[in-house]
Amino acid sequence: MAGRAAGITRVLALLPGVAAALASGPAGATGVAGDRLFPSTMLIEDTQNDDEMELPTVSWLHRGANGDRPAGRELAISSDFSRLLTPDLALGFGTGWQRIDIGPAVRAGWDNADVLLKYRTLVNEPHEFLVSTAIEYEIGGSGTRRVGAEGFDTVQPVVSFGKGFGDLPRSLEWLRPAALSGAAGVAVPTGGGPKTLRYGASLQYSLIYRDQHTPLATPAWATRLIPLVEFALETPVGRSYGFRSEAIAAPGIAWVGETMQLTAEALLPLNRRTGSGVGAIAQVHFFLDEMWPTVFGKPIFGRD
Repeated sequence: MAGRAAGITRVLALLPGVAAALASGPAGATGVAGDRLFPSTMLIEDTQNDDEMELPTVSWLHRGANGDRPAGRELAISSDFSRLLTPDLALGFGTGWQRIDIGPAVRAGWDNADVLLKYRTLVNEPHEFLVSTAIEYEIGGSGTRRVGAEGFDTVQPVVSFGKGFGDLPRSLEWLRPAALSGAAGVAVPTGGGPKTLRYGASLQYSLIYRDQHTPLATPAWATRLIPLVEFALETPVGRSYGFRSEAIAAPGIAWVGETMQLTAEALLPLNRRTGSGVGAIAQVHFFLDEMWPTVFGKPIFGRD
């Protein structure tokens, strides 16, 4: 508990300066650019910046050995919560629990907690283009060492974007529902661990967009679906400490309702360091501003 409290104190001391650094730029609708809704993604940082909660995100994968991580079957359950501070700046918190089966041995415990500040930096409505910038702070020592939670803090600046193809000519009507999103960041540890480049992208085809903004026929049962595939990669920068690059693909589908998004994807390791076989990941994502508009939906500061 002392380590967790000290980590939280360090984060609180950083928040005013980080908020000032991020809080200059244009405003726009959160997670939306023009007619385009960018869904929440699970493996890469998305452009969502709102009052929201992910509870739970559950994944299972047979992990490969990498660095000081032994090979084993990993079950992970996590949750994240974010709250708008201003119309463009959100503060988020997250943590998780995991169980790792290494042969006959079993390890279980909590991941380090993390704090995230995310700012909606640029919105271009006509071209369905959205950029968000963020800083994530992982609180070292707040998790369980036996499941790999490090004792030192890690700071990660992240840039994420979304680009819809709705500005294509009408002769390419079938392609207008497609969109691309991506993110990149460098995780910088404060202690003896590898500095890592984390990046990825997702390709989406929104049947919501197809139904509402094109003349193309869409089956009624599919009008809330967004098929997508994510690619996530992580590679050491500089001294690796035995860690090698990992890469994974995740094809799946998202259902987007009025108050929540449900997403399920397969996990396909692209090298043996990442894992083997086929895993799975699923998430329930709540839109708190739609569920409780009298409580959420307006920023804490800068209210009308």
